[in-house]
Amino acid sequence: MIKSANYLLIVFLLISLNIFGQKENWTKEMSKDGKVEVMNFISTRIDDDGNEVQLAEYSATTIAEGNIENFSTLLKDASLHKRFMDNTDISEEVKVLADNQWLVYYYFDSPWPMPNSDCVMKMKFTENKAEKTIVYEGVPTPKLLEEKDVKRMTYYVVNYTVKQLEGGKVDVSMWAKVTPVVSGPDWMMNAWFPKGPAGILTRLVKAANNL
Repeated sequence: MIKSANYLLIVFLLISLNIFGQKENWTKEMSKDGKVEVMNFISTRIDDDGNEVQLAEYSATTIAEGNIENFSTLLKDASLHKRFMDNTDISEEVKVLADNQWLVYYYFDSPWPMPNSDCVMKMKFTENKAEKTIVYEGVPTPKLLEEKDVKRMTYYVVNYTVKQLEGGKVDVSMWAKVTPVVSGPDWMMNAWFPKGPAGILTRLVKAANNL
Protein backbone atom coordinates (compact mmCIF):
# COMPACT_ATOMS: atom_id res chain seq x y z
CA MET A 1 0.00 0.00 0.00
CA ILE A 2 2.82 2.40 0.87
CA LYS A 3 4.56 1.70 -2.45
CA SER A 4 1.29 2.25 -4.31
CA ALA A 5 0.68 5.50 -2.47
CA ASN A 6 4.20 6.70 -3.24
CA TYR A 7 3.77 5.78 -6.89
CA LEU A 8 0.50 7.71 -7.12
CA LEU A 9 2.10 10.69 -5.39
CA ILE A 10 4.96 10.71 -7.92
CA VAL A 11 2.50 10.51 -10.84
CA PHE A 12 0.44 13.36 -9.37
CA LEU A 13 3.54 15.52 -8.94
CA LEU A 14 4.69 14.87 -12.50
CA ILE A 15 1.26 15.78 -13.87
CA SER A 16 1.15 18.92 -11.73
CA LEU A 17 4.61 19.99 -12.86
CA ASN A 18 3.61 19.46 -16.48
CA ILE A 19 0.42 21.49 -16.10
CA PHE A 20 2.10 24.35 -14.27
CA GLY A 21 4.99 24.27 -16.71
CA GLN A 22 2.58 24.74 -19.60
CA LYS A 23 0.81 27.61 -17.87
CA GLU A 24 4.13 29.40 -17.41
CA ASN A 25 4.57 29.39 -21.20
CA TRP A 26 1.46 31.51 -21.80
CA THR A 27 2.19 35.10 -22.76
CA LYS A 28 -0.17 37.86 -21.64
CA GLU A 29 -0.13 41.23 -23.40
CA MET A 30 -2.33 44.24 -24.05
CA SER A 31 -3.09 45.74 -27.44
CA LYS A 32 -1.37 48.98 -28.37
CA ASP A 33 -4.45 51.01 -27.43
CA GLY A 34 -4.77 49.16 -24.12
CA LYS A 35 -8.31 47.95 -24.86
CA VAL A 36 -7.79 44.26 -25.67
CA GLU A 37 -6.12 41.64 -23.48
CA VAL A 38 -4.40 38.90 -25.47
CA MET A 39 -2.95 35.60 -24.28
CA ASN A 40 -1.06 33.12 -26.45
CA PHE A 41 0.85 29.88 -26.22
CA ILE A 42 2.89 28.21 -28.99
CA SER A 43 3.42 24.46 -28.64
CA THR A 44 3.07 21.28 -30.71
CA ARG A 45 0.55 18.48 -31.16
CA ILE A 46 0.44 15.13 -32.94
CA ASP A 47 -1.72 15.20 -36.07
CA ASP A 48 -3.83 12.39 -37.55
CA ASP A 49 -0.82 11.06 -39.45
CA GLY A 50 1.31 10.81 -36.30
CA ASN A 51 3.43 13.85 -37.16
CA GLU A 52 4.42 16.52 -34.64
CA VAL A 53 3.07 19.86 -35.89
CA GLN A 54 2.92 23.42 -34.61
CA LEU A 55 -0.02 24.54 -32.49
CA ALA A 56 -0.94 28.14 -31.70
CA GLU A 57 -3.47 28.77 -28.92
CA TYR A 58 -4.66 32.28 -28.21
CA SER A 59 -7.46 34.33 -26.72
CA ALA A 60 -8.54 37.97 -26.77
CA THR A 61 -10.97 39.83 -24.51
CA THR A 62 -12.38 43.35 -24.44
CA ILE A 63 -15.19 45.45 -22.97
CA ALA A 64 -16.82 47.76 -25.51
CA GLU A 65 -19.99 49.60 -26.35
CA GLY A 66 -22.47 47.47 -28.26
CA ASN A 67 -25.73 45.59 -28.55
CA ILE A 68 -25.72 41.81 -28.40
CA GLU A 69 -28.34 41.60 -31.16
CA ASN A 70 -25.91 43.17 -33.63
CA PHE A 71 -23.27 40.59 -32.73
CA SER A 72 -25.84 37.84 -33.19
CA THR A 73 -26.68 39.10 -36.69
CA LEU A 74 -23.01 39.45 -37.61
CA LEU A 75 -21.88 36.04 -36.40
CA LYS A 76 -24.78 34.14 -37.96
CA ASP A 77 -24.05 35.63 -41.40
CA ALA A 78 -20.89 33.96 -42.72
CA SER A 79 -20.64 36.41 -45.62
CA LEU A 80 -19.85 39.15 -43.09
CA HIS A 81 -17.03 37.30 -41.33
CA LYS A 82 -14.38 38.62 -43.75
CA ARG A 83 -15.02 42.03 -42.22
CA PHE A 84 -13.24 41.01 -39.03
CA MET A 85 -11.22 37.83 -39.69
CA ASP A 86 -7.54 38.20 -40.54
CA ASN A 87 -6.48 38.11 -44.22
CA THR A 88 -9.81 36.61 -45.28
CA ASP A 89 -10.86 37.18 -48.90
CA ILE A 90 -13.86 34.85 -48.92
CA SER A 91 -16.27 33.88 -46.14
CA GLU A 92 -19.44 32.15 -47.16
CA GLU A 93 -22.10 29.73 -46.01
CA VAL A 94 -21.97 26.46 -47.93
CA LYS A 95 -25.14 24.95 -46.53
CA VAL A 96 -27.42 24.77 -43.49
CA LEU A 97 -26.75 21.66 -41.40
CA ALA A 98 -29.43 22.16 -38.73
CA ASP A 99 -31.05 24.94 -36.75
CA ASN A 100 -28.28 27.45 -36.03
CA GLN A 101 -25.62 25.15 -37.54
CA TRP A 102 -23.87 25.81 -40.84
CA LEU A 103 -21.06 24.56 -43.04
CA VAL A 104 -18.84 27.57 -43.72
CA TYR A 105 -15.97 28.14 -46.15
CA TYR A 106 -13.08 30.60 -45.68
CA TYR A 107 -10.31 31.57 -48.11
CA PHE A 108 -7.23 33.19 -46.57
CA ASP A 109 -4.97 35.48 -48.60
CA SER A 110 -1.98 35.13 -46.30
CA PRO A 111 0.97 37.55 -46.35
CA TRP A 112 4.35 36.31 -47.57
CA PRO A 113 6.00 33.95 -46.75
CA MET A 114 2.89 32.00 -45.76
CA PRO A 115 0.95 30.37 -48.63
CA ASN A 116 -2.70 31.10 -49.28
CA SER A 117 -5.03 28.54 -47.75
CA ASP A 118 -8.65 27.72 -47.08
CA CYS A 119 -10.73 26.13 -44.34
CA VAL A 120 -14.06 24.34 -44.07
CA MET A 121 -15.78 24.51 -40.71
CA LYS A 122 -18.95 23.43 -38.99
CA MET A 123 -20.22 26.45 -37.08
CA LYS A 124 -22.78 26.41 -34.27
CA PHE A 125 -24.62 29.34 -32.71
CA THR A 126 -26.17 29.16 -29.22
CA GLU A 127 -27.95 31.77 -27.12
CA ASN A 128 -28.64 31.97 -23.39
CA LYS A 129 -31.27 34.67 -22.95
CA ALA A 130 -31.28 34.36 -19.16
CA GLU A 131 -27.56 35.16 -19.01
CA LYS A 132 -27.70 37.52 -22.01
CA THR A 133 -24.92 35.58 -23.71
CA ILE A 134 -24.33 34.26 -27.22
CA VAL A 135 -21.67 31.77 -28.33
CA TYR A 136 -20.51 31.08 -31.88
CA GLU A 137 -18.12 28.15 -32.17
CA GLY A 138 -16.54 26.22 -34.98
CA VAL A 139 -14.65 22.99 -35.59
CA PRO A 140 -12.83 22.00 -38.79
CA THR A 141 -14.49 19.61 -41.23
CA PRO A 142 -11.96 19.64 -44.10
CA LYS A 143 -13.42 16.65 -45.95
CA LEU A 144 -16.98 18.00 -46.26
CA LEU A 145 -16.08 20.13 -49.28
CA GLU A 146 -13.94 19.32 -52.31
CA GLU A 147 -10.41 20.66 -52.16
CA LYS A 148 -9.49 23.82 -54.07
CA ASP A 149 -6.14 24.82 -55.57
CA VAL A 150 -4.69 25.92 -52.22
CA LYS A 151 -3.57 24.19 -49.04
CA ARG A 152 -6.43 23.37 -46.70
CA MET A 153 -6.21 24.14 -42.99
CA THR A 154 -7.30 20.98 -41.19
CA TYR A 155 -7.04 22.10 -37.56
CA TYR A 156 -8.76 25.35 -36.58
CA VAL A 157 -11.03 25.41 -33.52
CA VAL A 158 -12.56 28.79 -32.67
CA ASN A 159 -15.04 30.31 -30.22
CA TYR A 160 -16.61 33.77 -30.02
CA THR A 161 -18.56 34.71 -26.89
CA VAL A 162 -20.51 37.93 -26.31
CA LYS A 163 -22.24 38.91 -23.08
CA GLN A 164 -24.49 41.95 -22.72
CA LEU A 165 -23.54 44.15 -19.76
CA GLU A 166 -25.26 47.07 -18.11
CA GLY A 167 -25.02 50.54 -19.59
CA GLY A 168 -24.92 49.49 -23.22
CA LYS A 169 -21.63 47.60 -22.84
CA VAL A 170 -20.67 44.13 -24.04
CA ASP A 171 -18.00 41.70 -22.91
CA VAL A 172 -16.53 40.23 -26.11
CA SER A 173 -14.02 37.39 -26.19
CA MET A 174 -12.61 34.86 -28.59
CA TRP A 175 -10.20 31.94 -28.37
CA ALA A 176 -8.72 29.67 -30.99
CA LYS A 177 -6.44 26.68 -31.50
CA VAL A 178 -4.78 26.60 -34.91
CA THR A 179 -2.21 24.53 -36.76
CA PRO A 180 -0.94 26.56 -39.73
CA VAL A 181 -0.74 24.88 -43.13
CA VAL A 182 3.03 25.43 -43.04
CA SER A 183 4.90 25.39 -39.73
CA GLY A 184 7.45 28.15 -39.26
CA PRO A 185 9.77 29.14 -36.43
CA ASP A 186 8.03 30.07 -33.19
CA TRP A 187 9.41 33.62 -33.36
CA MET A 188 7.55 34.17 -36.63
CA MET A 189 4.28 33.01 -35.09
CA ASN A 190 4.89 35.03 -31.94
CA ALA A 191 5.38 38.16 -34.05
CA TRP A 192 1.62 38.02 -34.80
CA PHE A 193 0.78 38.55 -31.12
CA PRO A 194 -0.83 40.59 -29.65
CA LYS A 195 -1.65 42.61 -32.79
CA GLY A 196 -3.34 39.74 -34.67
CA PRO A 197 -6.00 38.62 -32.17
CA ALA A 198 -6.48 42.20 -30.93
CA GLY A 199 -7.20 43.28 -34.50
CA ILE A 200 -9.76 40.52 -34.98
CA LEU A 201 -11.65 41.52 -31.86
CA THR A 202 -11.44 45.24 -32.61
CA ARG A 203 -12.79 44.71 -36.14
CA LEU A 204 -15.49 42.37 -34.77
CA VAL A 205 -16.78 45.11 -32.46
CA LYS A 206 -16.61 47.71 -35.23
CA ALA A 207 -18.42 45.48 -37.73
CA ALA A 208 -21.21 44.70 -35.23
CA ASN A 209 -21.67 48.36 -34.32
CA ASN A 210 -21.83 49.35 -38.01
CA LEU A 211 -24.74 47.05 -38.85
